[in-house]
Amino acid sequence: MFDILFSSPTRRIGKTDWRVLVYRSLLYGPCTTYVWRRGRGHWESETCWPTYNGNDGTYGGLPKSLPKLYEKYRREINLALTTGQTTEPATTGQPGQATLF
Repeated sequence: MFDILFSSPTRRIGKTDWRVLVYRSLLYGPCTTYVWRRGRGHWESETCWPTYNGNDGTYGGLPKSLPKLYEKYRREINLALTTGQTTEPATTGQPGQATLF
C-alpha cells in the first residue's frame, strides 16, 4: 500500500480515465506514476496498460496525450515531490487565480 501525496483529477482519454499520482516509496521517497481504469472498474497501474513498454523512453507505450495531464498539474506534482507533503489539485477561483488548499 502506498502513501498518496497527490492525486490529479480524472482525465478521460478515449474510453479510459487516467490520473497522475505522487506517492511515497519506502525505497525511493516521493515518486510519480499514472493509473487508469475503464468504466467504473478499479484503478490499474500504468504497467498494466496493454501497450505498456518500459523500454520506450518517449511515451512508455502509454497514450501520447497523457503528458498533458502531468503538465496541467506540474506545480502541485513538484510541490509534493520536493516537500513530501500531501497537496490538493489547484481549483480556479477568479479568472487567473488558483488556490492550492
